[in-house]
Amino acid sequence: MGWLLTHGPARKARRAGERAGRAAEGLDNRERNDAIHRQMLDAAARRPPDCDALADRLRDGRF
Repeated sequence: MGWLLTHGPARKARRAGERAGRAAEGLDNRERNDAIHRQMLDAAARRPPDCDALADRLRDGRF
């Protein structure tokens, strides 16, 4: 039984499944990283332009 899994078509199918699994994992990682990057860009777009604007936001409670 072990020989069937290590030789022939079964081996190719197993390898193809492993490759597909790695590709899916890579896609999940990329999507997660893209979401984090998007959050960072959104936060940077909302940041105050200078220290005075930051102080005003903190005083007004809009931070």
